Amino acid sequence: MSKQFKKMIELYPQATFLITLGSLGSVVANKNILQHFEIKKSQNPVDSTGAGDAFIAYIINEIAKFENPNDWTSELSRIINGANEFAKKSIEYKGALTFLDN
Repeated sequence: MSKQFKKMIELYPQATFLITLGSLGSVVANKNILQHFEIKKSQNPVDSTGAGDAFIAYIINEIAKFENPNDWTSELSRIINGANEFAKKSIEYKGALTFLDN
């Protein structure tokens, strides 16, 4: 585990960190998890405005579906891969919200 992640987890031991890395994917880290998720790069990137917002909005929406929100990591791969895909779609259109119309 990198020094930076160890420090964040030391400071906030109950937290789960979701870090987007643009075209390099994303990382999820907490005291039990350190996992990198790759993405399939968009073949038609147009505008990256709002991609991080789309990523986190997808995750929040999925966590809200759990009776106990702390259980979401049981479906970590499905949720993060879905969030990466949602964010990828968001960059294929001009503007932060226009992709929702497609």
